[in-house]
Amino acid sequence: MKYYRWLGEITGVEFPTLDYKERWWMVECSPVDDWDGQMTGTYAPKRVGLKSREPQFNFGIALNSWPIFSSELKDFLERQAPDHIQFLPFPLRVGRWRPRILTGYYVGQFLRLVECLDRKRTAVRDNCWEPVNKSGDFDIRSPVVLDTAAIGDEKLFRVFGYRLYTVIREDLKDAIERHGFAPQRFDLMETS
Repeated sequence: MKYYRWLGEITGVEFPTLDYKERWWMVECSPVDDWDGQMTGTYAPKRVGLKSREPQFNFGIALNSWPIFSSELKDFLERQAPDHIQFLPFPLRVGRWRPRILTGYYVGQFLRLVECLDRKRTAVRDNCWEPVNKSGDFDIRSPVVLDTAAIGDEKLFRVFGYRLYTVIREDLKDAIERHGFAPQRFDLMETS
């Protein structure tokens, strides 16, 4: 089985904060229990070079690095990978002079965290496997290599030791593409 880093699309969505209540960065892989569904995201296409006046994405990354989903992809993933993502609704402000508020958008908190780094083939700075932050991440150097035996049956997860990576199994990636949720960016990962 092949695995891919899922990068999604450029969304042009920004939030008023980089973290949520100074507790959540959306990489913890733990359920958010105090989400404020009134925190508004703003569609700012010019900040990232988008020309569209309307948001046109299914999955992508907000300017503060939060994963963002459309309601269509949310519904699809709830069927294909139940209990893998907590979907946190937010209103999306579109337009500057006469703003409209759109619903049907979600911040995603991935709930699966898999310890699957191949420590023999993945390099770290100074060959030191000591965490560099309180989340337990390592100072990884590319390429990141995954140990497929440690992944087991997981199909959508973040990597313990390098939580910035969202990894998706090939069969789920193919289903997303077949269903028409494109364009998406999937980078093939090295595995052992």
